[in-house]
Amino acid sequence: MGDGVNDREPISILITRPLKSQQITLARGLGLNPICIPTLEFSYPENWESTNSRLTKFKPDAFAFTSKHGVEGFSRLSSGYQVTSSAGVIYAVGPSTADRLKKKGWDVHIPEKHNALVLADMIIDEMKSGKIAWLCGNRRRMEFQGRLVNSGFDVLPLVVYNTLSHSEEIDLKGIKAMAFYSPSAVEAFLEENMIPGIPAFAIGPTTAATLREAGFPEVIESADTKTEALLQSIADYYNIANKQA
Repeated sequence: MGDGVNDREPISILITRPLKSQQITLARGLGLNPICIPTLEFSYPENWESTNSRLTKFKPDAFAFTSKHGVEGFSRLSSGYQVTSSAGVIYAVGPSTADRLKKKGWDVHIPEKHNALVLADMIIDEMKSGKIAWLCGNRRRMEFQGRLVNSGFDVLPLVVYNTLSHSEEIDLKGIKAMAFYSPSAVEAFLEENMIPGIPAFAIGPTTAATLREAGFPEVIESADTKTEALLQSIADYYNIANKQA
């Protein structure tokens, strides 16, 4: 567990992506001082003609989304390919991604545990076989596709967004913990920074594994993929959530 906090001084934590205003408010209410320094930037193609053509020819039985950026990228597709409720099964890795899809009126399947490999297993169990269009980024990890391909599925990776490193040397003085949302965020941080001797919190087992493989001395995986759960995990670690009354 944490090193024990005996006063009400907020715990400064580095968050490697932007937070919404309500998430910052939550963090402060938990006794945390969130410092947001994104290590990644995201961009989207300007021309979708090739993507539309490939998707139309592929004729997928299902669509799989493993990040919210995949949803945003897919929503920018030109009118050459339209998804309707009858276009096939739609799978999402977790509730945040699913919520963005549901707002479009789509019925979305999500696994009980929110990570890509569990999603792949869910697709395998439910569909048995078929053609999957995977809406992904240029720095995607291949475990998800490999799990499906090894089970006989035909998978078409469609790059609908680009992940770019926004690496910079970060002054970690006073920082007590760090939080990462993806393996790419870990990799981008390490481009300009040494591994610090502070706890690293991760959303998802893949990110946690990347942190451990890189040599971070203490890695804690959040119980859920939502930012709110991540913040609560950090507060619980330092045993301060009940000291803010």
